[in-house]
Amino acid sequence: MNALILDMIEMAVMAFFLLPMKAFFQDTNFVVDYPFIDEIFHYPQTQAYCAGNFTHWDPKITTPPGLYLVGYLYAKLANLPCSLEDLRFVNFIGGLVIAFLTFLIRKKLGTWSMSSLSLYLCPLITLYYSLYYTDVWSAVFVLASYTVVLTDPLQNSFVNSSLAAFVGLLSLGFRQTNIIWTAFVAAAVIDLQVKKEKLYKNETVLNDFIVFLKQAVKQWYLLVPFVINFGLFAAFLFYNKGITFGDKENHEVVFHPVQIFYCFTFLTVFTLPLWFSYNFCYQYIVDNFFTAKGLFFNCIWIPNMLFLIAEFTIVHPFVLADNRHYTFYIMRRIILKDNYSKYQCAIAYHFSCYVVYKLIVLNTNKAHFKSKSKSKVKSKTKPNPPASSLVMFVAFLFAVALTLVPSPLFEPRYFIPAYLVFRVMIAPIDDPVMNIGFLRDYNKLIRLAGEAVYNFLWTQALYVVMLSIQFDWETEEQPQRIIW
Repeated sequence: MNALILDMIEMAVMAFFLLPMKAFFQDTNFVVDYPFIDEIFHYPQTQAYCAGNFTHWDPKITTPPGLYLVGYLYAKLANLPCSLEDLRFVNFIGGLVIAFLTFLIRKKLGTWSMSSLSLYLCPLITLYYSLYYTDVWSAVFVLASYTVVLTDPLQNSFVNSSLAAFVGLLSLGFRQTNIIWTAFVAAAVIDLQVKKEKLYKNETVLNDFIVFLKQAVKQWYLLVPFVINFGLFAAFLFYNKGITFGDKENHEVVFHPVQIFYCFTFLTVFTLPLWFSYNFCYQYIVDNFFTAKGLFFNCIWIPNMLFLIAEFTIVHPFVLADNRHYTFYIMRRIILKDNYSKYQCAIAYHFSCYVVYKLIVLNTNKAHFKSKSKSKVKSKTKPNPPASSLVMFVAFLFAVALTLVPSPLFEPRYFIPAYLVFRVMIAPIDDPVMNIGFLRDYNKLIRLAGEAVYNFLWTQALYVVMLSIQFDWETEEQPQRIIW
């Protein structure tokens, strides 16, 4: 089918799904017509900016003022009164920007490994299209910086690198930990140059890293804009005496490696339409428990996993004290249900780590990484999406660890950049859900369509819960609700 027709179909489907998303937005503003949870900080701060008072700062706010500047500019340019609904609409627009960036990436890469609709409907972020939180525009600028590298829009490597670094610098205005994703984008700049020169030989894992490092030394000047960012961030840390702007006592740096298990579990759940099949689950059992390599690895991995769970399952007081967040229920009813439940979660963590690992393997298409199991159902692999390379997946894993492990708070919102970047880097597996004609012949279409529907159903459920379940807090005048 003609590429233009496919693009028009994608845009038409996207426009169709905008109707219920706009309805969710309107319902939220009708039912929750008051500042909700973090909005009690963000809304008054933006109102102060709209009134021209740029020296006012609420000491309880922990993130930079990027959101408030965007809200202020939107209100001024559109000649709006800076109402809560107007400011929430800023994030609704941000969601459309995410869809547009995804469309640009897909067009440039020339692959149907993703759709703009599926990333737009990421269940971790869709609630915040209707609330005035920092997460949407933080994600926009992280994805935009990565998009500049992947799409190579200006046909000049240094200019593109400078633009990506500048957009990355802007992302720091919304969340400080985006400095790690800026480093990830810097790695992507060098990775793109290696791919352009076709230097990856795929002989050994180590060889790819040596090639990458040599290219980084050869084209060091491409990294200068990012080094400037890192220098500015270091100056900020020195001047601010820490990473958070305010409320520092509740946001201290800790060692919380279980965060990676939480993140991978969410990635596994929200990419389920891309990987789920009978063969995939069968392969998990074979790879881990019916091969000498798998048994040896798990004899080391499982005890270490249980050790990390035992020693580093950190429960921040905020999580157990605030029943307006799903993490409250996840902790109380699953992870901390009894003395043994956190260890039982290791089953889910183990499978999730395997899913992420397997998707990395399939999307780097490395011969030396292919499974040597004796599965009777052969797993088909296809050429990896151009956004993928082993080096970039390793960079991704480091970025996830460095952004999440130091945080004491279990916050699914923190997984949004990880989800968006990971989703851009992977494609649906070629194995059909079941090895029957229709599912096999239209596997990719079924998986991509299923992902969009799956994400929308999650989004609908999240909005239904938020809008229909309410309860009172003695300390709050307005009804309270449940969000991420």
